[in-house]
Amino acid sequence: MASVLIALPALLTAARADIVTDWNVIALSTTALPPNSVLQSRILAIVHAAIYDTVAGIEARTQPYAVDLKAPSGTSLDAAIAAAAHATLVRLAPLQRPALDASLNATLAKIPDSQGKADGRAFGAKIAEQMVEIRSSDGAEVNVAFTPKPGPGLYQLTPQSGPAVLAQWGDVNPFVLRSMDGLEFIGAPAFTSAEFARDFEEIKSLGARNSTTRSADQTAAAIFWVVQTAVPWHAAARAASAAKGLSVSENARLFALLALATADSQIVACERNTAGRIGDR
Repeated sequence: MASVLIALPALLTAARADIVTDWNVIALSTTALPPNSVLQSRILAIVHAAIYDTVAGIEARTQPYAVDLKAPSGTSLDAAIAAAAHATLVRLAPLQRPALDASLNATLAKIPDSQGKADGRAFGAKIAEQMVEIRSSDGAEVNVAFTPKPGPGLYQLTPQSGPAVLAQWGDVNPFVLRSMDGLEFIGAPAFTSAEFARDFEEIKSLGARNSTTRSADQTAAAIFWVVQTAVPWHAAARAASAAKGLSVSENARLFALLALATADSQIVACERNTAGRIGDR
């Protein structure tokens, strides 16, 4: 675990390319607590959707995702993107405001003062405000009680870990999907099946603290995925962006697609889980 934590700063700061990837790193680092990839996926989707609509409103070359506003002529793209990301994050991660304010100030200090800079700050903040408002009633804040089904092979609450969290997530409104049809989430095999017994023995063998069957590569893979889901995927996207020399506009689209798809995948998985399909096959 210590090696993972030491490696994280390098992972987060690798392949910095422009204002979009800079604020992608900031968004990841300021939403890492509490360590919950499901909550983080929603925040990242809202942040990058706001960034994308900000770019669409300035460049007027693509259709916006949700907020259709037009920026004044001469609006600073960098100032607007930073303001959109900042305003979204301070609403969704308010305890991180000091760090976010410092990041915004550092970004804006690199942009010469002008009317375009002022317009960018105002425009990005307005996009962010409307994007957060659109998602404010998506069901993420609804409290839903979770009662595990009794019986062998079905999930039971982990002793001393407290109640289940995010039982409502399967009912959160998706960002892009209009229907869950065709998105089958099969779940675990039947408790009495040979497949279940095989999988159980494999996990017990490979997952043991002092396993003699787990390879060094498997151990490294397990350590790699200890971090929140978005960290390696967004790092890979930043590296791909840098390798291909993507523009600010292209990065706005790339990270919006990645963040929206990730958020919807979490919702779909939770919808299938809480529907009682895990272990019921």
